[in-house]
Amino acid sequence: MTPYATSGDDELSLVTVRAFQDLGYEVDVTEADTYTLPTETGPDMDVSGVAYGDDVRQGPIIVVDQEGNRRVVRSPTQQDR
Repeated sequence: MTPYATSGDDELSLVTVRAFQDLGYEVDVTEADTYTLPTETGPDMDVSGVAYGDDVRQGPIIVVDQEGNRRVVRSPTQQDR
């Protein structure tokens, strides 16, 4: 998927169409292109260089309200460091 339309042949999988639906867009899922889950033996499945551990956000989580006020909703704990 690209951030722009390149031609009339751009495909949107059912996964992408449902993601747009989750965002509140009205979609027609019957127009989605087919999607097949990749298998472990597929040619594009080399993930040997991808580390899937330690992917939790470290540090504080800050929320900004409508007036622009910042509020820390989670401070990092000693265990997070």
